[in-house]
Amino acid sequence: MPHSGAFVLAAGLLTVLTSVADAAPRPVTVFLERNGRVVDHEGEQVEIPRYGGGDAAWGKVVTCVKAQFAPFQLDVVDREPTGEHITAVVGGLASQLGLDDRSTNGVGPYMPGRIQRTATVHIFSRVGTGERDTQSLCAVPVDAVSHALGLDQVFRCGDVMSYYGDRCGARKF
Repeated sequence: MPHSGAFVLAAGLLTVLTSVADAAPRPVTVFLERNGRVVDHEGEQVEIPRYGGGDAAWGKVVTCVKAQFAPFQLDVVDREPTGEHITAVVGGLASQLGLDDRSTNGVGPYMPGRIQRTATVHIFSRVGTGERDTQSLCAVPVDAVSHALGLDQVFRCGDVMSYYGDRCGARKF
């Protein structure tokens, strides 16, 4: 009979582990869209043009965004997946959505602490330092997507979500 107690303990542990696994958060997929998109803005259809920085620069942007999100349960892809995903449209100007080109590099919806698994965020690649500045075009999508993941801006120099931008060098979480 000593084995029955071990079996009960093992069965109980298995139940706890199964419950923990079931409670684990679902991974989030982020789609980096470089081919442009027609979006609805205040009831009108606006065509956001495709990213024009070239394949080499695009590859660096994708690699950098993947590296920034690597510690987290995010799958960053640049081919549109099926199922729920956050879409980061990279291209165009902020003014196409009624925003200021001088001060807006990207924008995303924000609900404190809530993941918006089907959100669309915008990264305006034709503003700021332009379409070949891969460092900026890495930081901006990470910031905009992070808003859709429920994160807010911070006052911490060097953080991806910092109000200070790139003033402290390359940004990371």
